Amino acid sequence: MSTIVTWNVNGIRARAAQVLDYLTTRQPGVLCLQEIKASAEQIPDEVTHVEGYVLGTNGAPTGYSGVAIFVRQDLAEGCAFRTPPFDFENRALEAHLPALELSIVNLYCPNGGKAYEPKLTFYDGLLAFAADRRAAGLPTWLTGDFNIAHTDRDLHPKERQKADIGVRPEERARFSALLGHGLTDVFRREHPDTDDQFTWWPYAPWAKKANHGWRIDYHLVPEAVAAQVATCEIDRTFGSSDHVPVVATRTR
Repeated sequence: MSTIVTWNVNGIRARAAQVLDYLTTRQPGVLCLQEIKASAEQIPDEVTHVEGYVLGTNGAPTGYSGVAIFVRQDLAEGCAFRTPPFDFENRALEAHLPALELSIVNLYCPNGGKAYEPKLTFYDGLLAFAADRRAAGLPTWLTGDFNIAHTDRDLHPKERQKADIGVRPEERARFSALLGHGLTDVFRREHPDTDDQFTWWPYAPWAKKANHGWRIDYHLVPEAVAAQVATCEIDRTFGSSDHVPVVATRTR
C-alpha cells in the first residue's frame, strides 16, 4: 500500500520545514508539489537530499510557478523524470514509475486571471496528451492544482456568487473532457455528495475558518488503476499554504 499526495505549497523555500516534516513523518510513496517558486539549485539542501527519496523538479530561476516530485526509494527503481510536450512556464513534470506500472504527471495549471487564453491552450495540450496516452495504453495518473472547480459542489455557495475564472463553461467542459479520456476523479468517486470539502481558500484571513473554499486540486486516475485506490482524502490539518494536501491511498 502506498500514498500519492498532491500539494500546492506556494513556495518550497518558504515551507521547506513543512515539506521535510511531511516527508519524514507521513512518508508518502509519491509527493507532488506545485508552485514551488524555485529552480532545482534554489531548493534548500535539506529538502533536496531527504533520506529515502529521489527528487525531480521543473522550476524556473525567476521564482515563478514550478513543480517537483518526490518518489520514495522503494518505488524509485527505473524512475525517469521528463517534461511533457505541452508544458510552458515550468508547470508540468512526469515521473515514469515502473514499480507502480504507471506514470504520474504533476500539474500546476494556469489560473487564467492575468492571461486567460494561455490557460485554455494549456488544457488543450493536456487533453491531446491524455488522449494519446489512452490510445497507446499507457496508464497515466494526472494530479495537481488544476485551477478549475469542476462543478458547483466544488466551491462554497458564497464563492459561487462571485466566481468567474475557474468556473467558466469552457473551462469546466475541458475538465469534463479530461475525465472522458478514461480518468476518474477519485475524491468525487469516494465522496459523491460532498459539497463542503475544499483544497484552496482565498487569502482573506477568515476564509479558511469559515470554509469559503474551492476544490481545485485533484487526483485523476486511469480506469485501470482507479480500482486500486482505496481512499482519497483532503488533509486540512497540515501546512500553512493556501492549499492543503490531497492524499490518495493505493492498495498496491
